[in-house]
Amino acid sequence: MSKKDSKNENKESKIIVIVAIIGLLGTIVTAILSSPALITWIEKTPEPTKTIEVATQRPVSIFQDTFDDNNKKWDTDSYEFSGYSVDINIESGKLYRIMEANETSNGNFGAIEIPEIDKDDFCLKFDARFIESSKDTAIVIILRAKDYDDSEKRSYYYVRLYQDGKGVIRLNPPGNDNTLQIRELDKLISWNNTTHTITISLQGNDFEIYDNGGLLLQTSFTGDEILSGTGTIRLGSEIFIPNEKVIIEFDNVSVYSQCP
Repeated sequence: MSKKDSKNENKESKIIVIVAIIGLLGTIVTAILSSPALITWIEKTPEPTKTIEVATQRPVSIFQDTFDDNNKKWDTDSYEFSGYSVDINIESGKLYRIMEANETSNGNFGAIEIPEIDKDDFCLKFDARFIESSKDTAIVIILRAKDYDDSEKRSYYYVRLYQDGKGVIRLNPPGNDNTLQIRELDKLISWNNTTHTITISLQGNDFEIYDNGGLLLQTSFTGDEILSGTGTIRLGSEIFIPNEKVIIEFDNVSVYSQCP
């Protein structure tokens, strides 16, 4: 055999071996891919996680006043009613509500309307302080008020924050009938002649009230009279006995679509 023939034979032998190896590898790969265990594993492999973006509803500012002037057109006219006199002053960046009861008064309240606000769901936030007061006085907040000037038709939520730290929330139906609902605050407010930031959230019939960020009460009311529809928001005061006086200082009044 010539050297050339010997080289060709060696070359062919190598090719045969390579082909055999490739064939063996193909058989192994086919066996692996057709393995029931592998097929089951592939079927159970979860799809890549899909990220779903949820739009977050952000609070919308509806009203803000720091009382640098009276450009919001608050009704500051003085008036008298049922044994009381009321003066409202805006000065030094504050709103002052001065209420005096004479000897004929037997307990009553009054409140000033936040201008051009008529809302159903909202978050009210404001600063308040008792400048002159006694335990027989209170800060009053009227919410979602309807037909306010008609005693037979008017309805509203009524928040009373006593000078001694206690507080109640009432739902007053039209005509003040027997379906009146009352909730007492779970905690006291330590006024101590200091300014407190009060936050009130009213969404549907769900009610929350906070003092300096601390939750005072979370509750819900039942009934159809006031739970739906819009109404005005009012800030005021109350005196429970004759010959008493209360001065309330309000500042930084804000209304949002929901609490920030």
